[in-house]
Amino acid sequence: MRNIVAIVFFIFSLSFAYANEVDPRTKRCWDRGFDCYMSRKCVNDGSKRPFARLRPGYKRAISDVLINPNHFVLYPKIFYICPQNY
Repeated sequence: MRNIVAIVFFIFSLSFAYANEVDPRTKRCWDRGFDCYMSRKCVNDGSKRPFARLRPGYKRAISDVLINPNHFVLYPKIFYICPQNY
């Protein structure tokens, strides 16, 4: 039974280590002053996506974000939202 526990712990440790590794593309983006790598390019968290103004709800999203800048996370089709697990 102890061997099984040790194996499970080892596998969990490996998966945790890999989950915390940062994608090399994101590291390159950081070096260039960007927040993350998404949609095959370096982007800044909260920046507008291309053609965002053509999406339904664009004006409402912009108005909301002007009042509370942290609300960009509520509009993932309008703004880039970088993962927070780095």
